[in-house]
Amino acid sequence: MRPHDTTIVSLLKVLSIIRYAGSEAVQALGHYLTITPRFCNLSYTRLATGDMSSHCLLFSLQFMDMYRPGVVPSETSRLDTSTHHRFRTSTGNNHDHIWHVKCIRLIYLRDISTKEMTEVIQVDPLDDAVANALETLMLRDQEIVLHGTEEYAGLIRLLYNTLYIVTFTWNALFIEAEGHLSFLSGKCLDKNLTPTEQLQYTRELHQLSPIWMQVRRRLVAAKDLVEQLAMHPFFLSSIDTDTQGDFQALLFRRGKIVDDQISRCNQIAEQTNVLVSLIFNIATLQDTKAAVEESKAANALASSIQRVTMLTFIYLLLTLASSIFGMNIIQITTPQSNSPLWAFFILAVALMCATLGGWYIWTLSHSRLQHRASRLAAASNKA
Repeated sequence: MRPHDTTIVSLLKVLSIIRYAGSEAVQALGHYLTITPRFCNLSYTRLATGDMSSHCLLFSLQFMDMYRPGVVPSETSRLDTSTHHRFRTSTGNNHDHIWHVKCIRLIYLRDISTKEMTEVIQVDPLDDAVANALETLMLRDQEIVLHGTEEYAGLIRLLYNTLYIVTFTWNALFIEAEGHLSFLSGKCLDKNLTPTEQLQYTRELHQLSPIWMQVRRRLVAAKDLVEQLAMHPFFLSSIDTDTQGDFQALLFRRGKIVDDQISRCNQIAEQTNVLVSLIFNIATLQDTKAAVEESKAANALASSIQRVTMLTFIYLLLTLASSIFGMNIIQITTPQSNSPLWAFFILAVALMCATLGGWYIWTLSHSRLQHRASRLAAASNKA
């Protein structure tokens, strides 16, 4: 199987953009172009670079791009746990694409004897957009204005366009992520938020948290790549001293953009954590509100029971007094006993006074014992 390739003649140098079609085909092309076999067999990693050689430069850089549902790039299929996500629009609907991890590989070779240059970029077979964007960026002269030295340095221009595509794609991801979080933020603050929606949005936010960690790690890898390229012997030996300053300034600008994207990623991750905390706080407040309502109902029930208890306490003593006068004994029930009605009330009042007095004395004694125990405990703690 022969890989699809596109060649661009730029300043008498040939650039090959290869869409991977099979390991044997790519390795055969690599043998034809005298490319190191390592370029065709790099492992799944965020950033892979070659040796710091003056006649060879290669790197493999991962970033994320959007694909239609059901379409998975080859880099993602190499690892089952590869990062992917589908964001919502500002209206709450899902986007018609999913973000997956993909990889772009670039190699520069310089023949020591002939001084001829070979430049190859390998992209995923599904990445027509990347290949077409590179072709457009390499062939147009007006849409991106470069410094005069950069304009005529094919190596620098290719590197600039590659990093431009990577940073542009990350910006697109952040725009969608911010819209996604904006929708979730509005839903979290909705007064009519149901427990089912709380659970759903909490799950979505928890799914986002590890994604920002993976995104940040790949952005840091891109930052490391820019720093390595600025001091790479391949470029420093390929351009004159005057051009080196312009080349490093170019990479410095790209590095600043990556730094800004890292800060943006950190802010989005922090916003995600804030929304997670917000949902938990809202759920806690709702639980607290429900607990307060239940406590009020329990207090009302306790007050009602207390009133019933007091009434029962009074009527229980009256019942006891009436039971005493209702006993079938000669001293009480016979006509000769002469038990007047007022004697019943005197007995009932006496029972109430004795009961209440005993309860008061017991409560007072118990309170004094508790107070003494608390003072002893405080004194022992101070000691």
